[in-house]
Amino acid sequence: MAGKSSNFLLDHIEKIALGLAGIICLYLLFTGVVFTPNAVEYQGHAYSPGELDRQIEKETKELKYRLAGEPNAGRDSQEKLGDYTSLMENSVKLNTGLWPEVPYPTNEDDDGRRYTIPAAPVISDASADRIRALAYFPKQEVGGPVTYKSVETEPNDLDMVTVEARLDVAGLYNSFKESFEGPSVKPQWQDPCMSKPIFAAVELQRSHKKPDGSWSDWQDVPRLKIDNNRPLLNIIERVEDLPRGGMKVRLLQYNKDDVMRDILQPAAYDIASAEEQWYPPSIHEQYLSLMKEKQLAQRREELERARQEHEQELEQSRNSRRESRTAASSQPVTGGVNAPVSVGRTSPDSVPRRDRSDRMREREELRLRREQEKEMQDNPDTQLEKLKITGEKQLEEMTEPLLFWSHDDTVEPGNTYRYRIRLGVFNPLAGTNKLKSDSESYKDEVIIWSNFADAGTIEIPDRLYFFATDMREAANSVIVEVFRYAMGYWYSKQYVVEAGEVIGKVDSPEETKPGNDTQESAMQQATIVLIPEMVDFKTKAMMVDTSEVRDWTGGRNLRNNDHYEIYYSYDGSSIESQPIRQRFWSSDMLSIYNDIRNQMRQPKQPYRARSGESTNVTPSRTGPDNPKGQGPMKMF
Repeated sequence: MAGKSSNFLLDHIEKIALGLAGIICLYLLFTGVVFTPNAVEYQGHAYSPGELDRQIEKETKELKYRLAGEPNAGRDSQEKLGDYTSLMENSVKLNTGLWPEVPYPTNEDDDGRRYTIPAAPVISDASADRIRALAYFPKQEVGGPVTYKSVETEPNDLDMVTVEARLDVAGLYNSFKESFEGPSVKPQWQDPCMSKPIFAAVELQRSHKKPDGSWSDWQDVPRLKIDNNRPLLNIIERVEDLPRGGMKVRLLQYNKDDVMRDILQPAAYDIASAEEQWYPPSIHEQYLSLMKEKQLAQRREELERARQEHEQELEQSRNSRRESRTAASSQPVTGGVNAPVSVGRTSPDSVPRRDRSDRMREREELRLRREQEKEMQDNPDTQLEKLKITGEKQLEEMTEPLLFWSHDDTVEPGNTYRYRIRLGVFNPLAGTNKLKSDSESYKDEVIIWSNFADAGTIEIPDRLYFFATDMREAANSVIVEVFRYAMGYWYSKQYVVEAGEVIGKVDSPEETKPGNDTQESAMQQATIVLIPEMVDFKTKAMMVDTSEVRDWTGGRNLRNNDHYEIYYSYDGSSIESQPIRQRFWSSDMLSIYNDIRNQMRQPKQPYRARSGESTNVTPSRTGPDNPKGQGPMKMF
């Protein structure tokens, strides 16, 4: 019996194992899936995964039904901005009747305070000047935290106009003090916060001359591209146009020393040209005079050095002849009453003789010392530092007029512009009812403007000229010399042009070799001087034809002035002409030609590094006038 029982278990062991496994699986199915303990709490109830899906689906259908139905009018929304502003302005409840009174104004316009608008600022002595040089242009947009000093730059050609004027600062401060703290203002109304003017803007406007000689309408000049405060300093003149925060926020934003300096005395581009530098017009004129005197002094030194060398050669020649004569006459003479006897005289060689070159050297040293002293007194950098403002406290103590200026870097070569400038300060009473009846017109005016001061006319020279220098009559062709200003210097190229051909092309420039003395000094000063391999000499002018012109000049004493002229056209419709050969050019045309030629003879100096940098830089091959580049650079 025992053997049979043992055999039964062995025979059915696999069935028993399968049965146990099935029972375990059923247990796991019911406890882990059907009756899962993994419940999720949703809106205060526990749901299994399946139940959670069904609950969300149910709520989704209900929401769709409600969205498709009529809106349920609930409680109306209310504007809380007024309450918020009131709380912010009166966050601390104070009894303003107690002494001392709080000097800060509020928006309550029914407190009886009434003021007179201060007198407008008074400006005078407006003038304008231009600068043409190689400057450092930012490679990225400047604004906000991205400043001109922090961005990477590249050198390129710049034409910029600066307009300056002088402001009666003392009169402006006295006017504000009289309006808000003067004897006519009740003691309890006196407000020292409003008695200090806050500068709002310096507005520069220009008008350009049209081809017919008339002037265009006045246009506002935008601020420089390197001004990181351009968005903030956008001029807003009406209260309703102010951004959120109104006058209070505007005054807080502008009542800073750096913003005030940016308005009154904005910075200019860093200049790379060694022969030019930016200064306000009144100082730039002195700078140009000093540079001209310096060039003349260098020329005088070169002439003086040549003269001294020539005199030294003559002196050496005379000394050699004198020594030969002395050697011949120094033979001893003996006996006789005719022998030379020295009585009370010494030999010329025994007396120390002062060389003429020593005296000239002393005079030269004295002259140099005097020039250095004068240069220190007339140094443009020293004068500019004296004129710069540092903060509001300095303005309050000023008795002399303040020099302020504004720039225009959007001028185009070949155009003529006229400029005018004015200055504005904020109206602290804008948008309030605190104005007296005679000042009611200023209620919505954000800025109190000065008068416009005319700064005169500025002509921007072209950067591209061509001159008909000669003619080949047999071939009816003209030799044209084209000049192009590129990367801070003038370059030229000659072309032989016939009818139907365009004058100039992208080409390699001709190098003008300086003189020996000039070249030597240039090699001593320059370490890296780079010029473009290719320059854009395209004039867009097409030669039409040549023609002989019969002319007489000379007033009473008439003389024949027959010559040829070249006819050319830029657009194919209007035709212009130019005399061929220099002796037939006008005085203005000849002056431009000679001036460019003289500049080309000067040695090319290495570019000046930016402030804070110590190395010379390589000019970029791209820029406003050269978007595709003018070719690689080469050593000069």
